[in-house]
Amino acid sequence: MTINSVVPVRALQLLTNTISDDSTEDLEITFTENQVGFRFANISLASQLLECNFPDYDVVIPKAAETSCEINRDLLERNVRKVAILSSGDLRVIRMNFGSQSLEMSAESSGVGRADQVM
Repeated sequence: MTINSVVPVRALQLLTNTISDDSTEDLEITFTENQVGFRFANISLASQLLECNFPDYDVVIPKAAETSCEINRDLLERNVRKVAILSSGDLRVIRMNFGSQSLEMSAESSGVGRADQVM
């Protein structure tokens, strides 16, 4: 059986903040017509599903790319976290500029400031 649903990002954020990275517990996910439920250890979370269609990512994401970039995951995560502190709004935008041997990241928040990080 295939289920196509759009789960609100806030529900997924709450779920990921609840589950520790080193957990070995199973996550149970249940769906009804308009809700999703998550059960993990002694925690239950329910959320309304969004009434929309998720974009066809096969059309949006290119099949092949002329350029590629390999970055150490931990290094990227540390740098994104540093810059994300000053990303504002619901979208929390981080701008990335890829050079031949570098990656520049920036984020800004009006009234607070700007964060720049170069890898």
